[in-house]
Amino acid sequence: MGDQVDQMDIQEPQKGVTPILYELDPAGDVTFVVVNIPQDLPENLRDLKADFLAGQSTPEATPTGSDRDGQLPPETSTPASSKKADKIRLRIRASSKHLVLASGYFARMFAGGFSEGLVLQSQGSVELQILHVNGLAFLLLMLIIHGRPRLVPRKVSKETLTDVAILVDYYQCQDPVEVFSDMWIKDLEDVEETTSLASLQWVMISWVFKYNPKFKKASKAVVSDSPDTISSLGLPLPANILAKMNDQRISFLQNFIDGLHRQLEVITKGCLKRGDRNTKNVELCLCAVLGAFTHDMFALNVLSPKPESPFSNIQISKLVAAFKETPDSPRVEDEHSTTHNDCRLSARRKALFQQHPLPEGLDLDDLNA
Repeated sequence: MGDQVDQMDIQEPQKGVTPILYELDPAGDVTFVVVNIPQDLPENLRDLKADFLAGQSTPEATPTGSDRDGQLPPETSTPASSKKADKIRLRIRASSKHLVLASGYFARMFAGGFSEGLVLQSQGSVELQILHVNGLAFLLLMLIIHGRPRLVPRKVSKETLTDVAILVDYYQCQDPVEVFSDMWIKDLEDVEETTSLASLQWVMISWVFKYNPKFKKASKAVVSDSPDTISSLGLPLPANILAKMNDQRISFLQNFIDGLHRQLEVITKGCLKRGDRNTKNVELCLCAVLGAFTHDMFALNVLSPKPESPFSNIQISKLVAAFKETPDSPRVEDEHSTTHNDCRLSARRKALFQQHPLPEGLDLDDLNA
């Protein structure tokens, strides 16, 4: 049915391969042959501990696979996959009834006329090879589907949660995992993320499990912190999510940079109080503000050439922070204590941010719009 779950006819164990059998249903009619299993996986299911499946946090982990247009789970680097041994094969004996009830993917596979279903119907059993990079994440999913809650960890690493989310989306089995995913997300959601990959992982997790607060926060971070066109970094995110995040990024940068250049034109026309007869020092005000504003735009690399879409090497969060931190223009006063505060950079900055609010991230409801 798919490249990641293939029918496999194994007549005898492969030479040099260590077979491990976990019977989730002793009378099961589906046997999964799972690769990418760590060497220290217990040989007996009764010796498996929930903590073994939790994974460990690896903040700098980077997907090693490529974007596959949402068809296949990408290759994500996790503690489980980093210790995998090519000579370990985990065989999981599972129940097609459990799989069909829990998963839209397997429901179609076994009842939709696909070859795997035909073999199951004609022979009474079927063997499938599982090629997901994190074999432990697949095992964890199968434990949940087959009602083994004692073997399901109450806490998992974000990397493990990401891998499970990818599999849940792929196999379309959100409902049986919901209780555990809610618990896992609540345990991890307050941890601050410092990389684009970490934020994208949260976009993936919160989209799959329909957790809007984190989806909004994570997508906002991706939009604000991306220095170039936002890509999936190997995660199977829907194209419309990437498109909407890129739209927010480009729209803000286009409007904000246009606003800076319009403000520069306004400044060149003179002091805001130039028509007031009681106001002096208009030329001094003009020179002070124009010089400071031009200097700031030059320092921020937004003066000349004027940046254009897709605004490569421009990060919203850094651009805005740098603009806010630029020194104010010198204070100019007239002899009658008339000030030029409305002309100063601090006042103009405030007006710019009022006109161009920062991106707010995506809302799950917006995806259907």
